This record gives sequence, structure tokens and C-alpha cells, in this order.
Amino acid sequence: MVTIKRNKANKLTSLFISLILFCITLPSSALAGYTYTEIIPPHWRGAFALAINESGAIVGGGWHANDVLKGFLYSGGNYTEIIPPASRLVTAEAININDSGAVVGWAWNGNTVLKGFLYSGGNFTEIIPPAWQSAQALAINESGVIVGGGTDANDIEKGFLYSGGNYTDIMPPDWQRAVAADINESGTIVGWGYDANDVLKGFIYSGGSFTEIIPPAWQSAQALAINESGAIVGGGTDANDVQKGFFYSGGNYTEIIPPAWQSAQAININESGAIVGGGADANDVQKGFLYSGGNYTEIIPPAWQFAQAININESGAIVGGGADANSVMKGFIATLQSVCTTWSDVVAKYQAYKNGQATFKDVMECFKEWRENRTQE
Repeated sequence: MVTIKRNKANKLTSLFISLILFCITLPSSALAGYTYTEIIPPHWRGAFALAINESGAIVGGGWHANDVLKGFLYSGGNYTEIIPPASRLVTAEAININDSGAVVGWAWNGNTVLKGFLYSGGNFTEIIPPAWQSAQALAINESGVIVGGGTDANDIEKGFLYSGGNYTDIMPPDWQRAVAADINESGTIVGWGYDANDVLKGFIYSGGSFTEIIPPAWQSAQALAINESGAIVGGGTDANDVQKGFFYSGGNYTEIIPPAWQSAQAININESGAIVGGGADANDVQKGFLYSGGNYTEIIPPAWQFAQAININESGAIVGGGADANSVMKGFIATLQSVCTTWSDVVAKYQAYKNGQATFKDVMECFKEWRENRTQE
């Protein structure tokens, strides 16, 4: 009998080890925490981070020591001011960056109209449709196609597409106003505006056709971002006038708001479907959030007064902005940090599984994280 029990134990141990070895390729994110790094150029009074690409390059804006609003690029530990050359330049902001490092934004020099810009290879290109009064470049895909919004010669607010040196107006039929907010690699554009009845709605523009985006019974909606799979996120107000985020995919809507929060807005989504945004928690504190795998995680640097999560890359790095303990406006980057760094962590997770406090997948993911940390040592 002892031999049989021992054999059974050996078989169970072998099975456990085999399952671990089989599952070490599972993605590890459920057990990860976040470490925060402040993003603010030296000697600036304030800053906010707006976008991050797959290489970890970050763009945003802020206030220089002399109170000039400027854009910035943060890459490899170094800051570069992003501000088009012009006399008496007053303001500029870097809004988005693609994986090739091309940056888009807007600037105004006090003498001329507000214009969008493309910053690539150290050179600036003005982005504004012919005869328009103003324009802002808001997003750029990997092919270099740019979208944004502004006012045309008739003072009508419209979205635009810039590709191959040519501009195309983006405006749903019969709408009063519109802005093109984002574009994916397939060329599908999302944005928002006001329809003929002055209702704020989102839209999709694809293949020459427009589709309205607003969850059923909601009073208003804005479509803010789209990933390569065509999944869309945004925000608006529901039938009860509560501000919420939404996720739209395959013709279906899902409300996005952390439990017990008073309000929320979904701002961005990566290719894996992880969503980031911001809102007010039960205590009316403005915080960022991550929604992934059906779970919400609060995103706010320690001791900060408030924060908002604005962008996330495929590696799960999140950028945003807020106010620190001293009321200084700063950007931040939140990066994943493993919580399974020692073998004791793996054993503890396995014990939690035996006690019914964790799943077997949690054990597998913890083992993978421990193994990856050993590899990096």
C-alpha cells in the first residue's frame, strides 16, 4: 500500500511539473503590479503624458519654466522639446506617436491660425487642409496616415484625413460638427460629433461609409480609439445621466465603469483588448483605470491627488497624467512588475490554490513569472 501511495504521489508530482512546463508559455499579467515613473522634462513647471508606442517612446505636453506650453518626446531616458520653429510661438502639444517614431500634434504662434504638425526625422510638416481656419492632428497610423479636426473656410467643425499629400473631409452626412479622433492600420477611422438633432454621437468611417456609434438608450457618446481588430472605446452619458465608458465590438456594446465608481470614460485600447481610462471613484477621487480580462485595476501613482490613464501599448505600459502630492501636474508611466520573484512566491500561490483562494492558471502564471525573473538574473 505504501508503494502504491508513493507511486500515486510521484505521478501527481510529475503531472504537476508537466503541467507547469506545458503552461509556462501562458501570458502573465493577472498577477502583475505596477511601478510608476514620473514624466516631466527638467525645469518644466508641469507636464502630462498622452501616448506611448511599442518602443516605449512617450509624447505629451506641458509648461516650460517660462510658462510656454510645449510638446515633448521622451525616449531612452532623454527629453526632446517638440515645438515647430516660428516667431513668437505661444503654444504646442505633441498628441500621438506611431511605432516608427513619427509624432503629430498642434501648434499656434499667435500670428497665424492653429495648425497641426507632423514631426518625423527631425523635421516638421504643417498639417492643415487648404483654406481651413484651424486644424489639429490627433492620430497617425503605421502607414503615416493622419487624422484630426478643425474648422473649414465656412467655420464648420470637421474631421480630416491626410494621406499621400492629399486631404479628405471627414463628416457624417447631415451632421453639424465632427472630429476624426483615431485611425487603425486598416484605415478605419473613429471620431465624434453632433448629428442633425444636436445629439453628441460617435462614428466609424470605413470603406466610404459612416456608422453611428452610441450605446442603446444613451444620451450621448464619443468614439475615441480603435485597435487593429476594429474594437472601439469611448465614453458618454447613459439613460440616467451617468458618465460611463463603453467598448464596442462585433455590433455589441459593453459598459465600462469600475465597481462603485461615480463616473468613467474609456480612452484607449491596445491590440490585446486592454482598456485604459479615467473617472471618479466612490469618494469622488479622480483616478485612472485598466480594464483587462474582466478585471479592473486602479491606476494612480502613490500619494498623488488625482490621475488619469490615457494610453497603453501592447507591452501593457500605461501613460497618463495628474497631480502629485504637491499639486504639481506631471505625467507618469506605469509598468508591469512581477509579484512572483522567488520560489517561495510560487509555493505560496500553489498553497493558495490548494486552499481554494487561487486558480491553477494563477499558479502557472506565477511559475512563469518566477522562471522569467531567474532567466533575467
